Amino acid sequence: MSVEQLFIYPIKSCGGIKVEEALVTKYGLALPLNPDIVDRRWMIIKDGRFQSQRVRPRMALIQPSFVKDGLCLRAPNMPELYVPVNPLPDEVVHCYCWKYPILGLRYGDHISHWLRTFFETEDNLDLVVFDYKQFE
Repeated sequence: MSVEQLFIYPIKSCGGIKVEEALVTKYGLALPLNPDIVDRRWMIIKDGRFQSQRVRPRMALIQPSFVKDGLCLRAPNMPELYVPVNPLPDEVVHCYCWKYPILGLRYGDHISHWLRTFFETEDNLDLVVFDYKQFE
């Protein structure tokens, strides 16, 4: 058996990034050049509940890429959006991924506005990042 291609999906339910190598950590696959970028460390939420392609199929069109100290989000007809790995969060928010409660750091209104514009909705959408140490 051999691995033909390897992808990291930094934002749950959004596009993946093809990588040549990855670190295997106890939190998931991580980017070797920046181990803070871990598979599914970010999540789009609506009122604290995770969003997926089942509810928002256009999530598949959000394509992250790695940039210095963060991610760059691209989507059709949208400006590029820089997302730092370590934000100065607006607030800590209580979230749920399936039935599991977790704490996320909310990025702020400018990212929420970008998401609402892309999805053409007035829903209360936010991007959050998790500190995986909370799962220890």
